[in-house]
Amino acid sequence: LKVKVFADKARLHQVLVNLISNAIKYSPDADNVFVSAKLDLSKVTISVQDFGMGIPQEEQFRIYERFFRAKGKKEGNIPGLGLGLFISSEIIKQHGGELWVKSKEGAGSTFYFTLPIKQM
Repeated sequence: LKVKVFADKARLHQVLVNLISNAIKYSPDADNVFVSAKLDLSKVTISVQDFGMGIPQEEQFRIYERFFRAKGKKEGNIPGLGLGLFISSEIIKQHGGELWVKSKEGAGSTFYFTLPIKQM
């Protein structure tokens, strides 16, 4: 099924690259990262799932803050500035969508974002 989403392709590319590279970076011992799409009447939802270290529950609400990085056991040696999720969240908001995470420490994370579809 084909749908139309009006989006800045460079910015959407930036979001996807950030989420997929984070999934790989924060899952150093995992073999897989899953990317999927789900469609409903008004939006498409994209998800990026990893099988890494996960994000502590008490830090999940802060991960979209500028320069914030979760403080798990292994994150200290993973490079980054803490800007990717902040920027991605802002891009998705500007496109009329939402970005959120479901994560359990030690069991990985799934990041989701929605984009409204154009009704034909």
